[in-house]
Amino acid sequence: MKTLLIALPFVLAPVFGLAAETPEWAFPVTEKTQPAPRIAGDKVRTVGKVSITRAKADDMYDIPDWRPDLHPPMPKIVQFGNKDTQVRACGSCHLPTGTGHDESAYVAGLPTAYFIEQLAAWKSGDRKYGGTMVGIAKTITDAEVNEAAGYFASLKPRQWIRVVEADTVPKSFVGPGNKRLETPSGGTEPLGTSSASSGISKTATAPVHRSL
Repeated sequence: MKTLLIALPFVLAPVFGLAAETPEWAFPVTEKTQPAPRIAGDKVRTVGKVSITRAKADDMYDIPDWRPDLHPPMPKIVQFGNKDTQVRACGSCHLPTGTGHDESAYVAGLPTAYFIEQLAAWKSGDRKYGGTMVGIAKTITDAEVNEAAGYFASLKPRQWIRVVEADTVPKSFVGPGNKRLETPSGGTEPLGTSSASSGISKTATAPVHRSL
């Protein structure tokens, strides 16, 4: 049996080597041709006591709070961001629980000082990877950074990696935000073959994200 590792890439982790030297399967790029959404933008989804449309769930400046029981009250910068300065709500990518989407950093429990240091590095240009974070770092205020850092540092880390033994995986494509998403039409495909030189399956560690 081949092993499928569903893992969260850490955006805040250092990236070594040039983009041209990185394996394509590990750093997917949004495909030019996209299938129709699995769930239409005007379709209402209900999770617990929250019912909103798919389009509203994608709002970067008023994020849905599907599971308020899993986290403390969010500060404004985490839930709403700052639309005037084009700073997305931190929770839109990293989620209210700090566990993040598959293309975003797991920030729950990060030390406050480290969080602040990384934003400063993006702002100064010492860190160049992650265009979205570079833009945010240049306009977010120190007060907002401190609020976000304190909030995420207060969160209790939770398990976010799941290993599945399988020969096949759901067919997928790379959607907006460089997310690897399950193909709406369904179906499966072989997991992949191992490289003779590295012994690593080219698709074995590709996360598949089931979007709302």
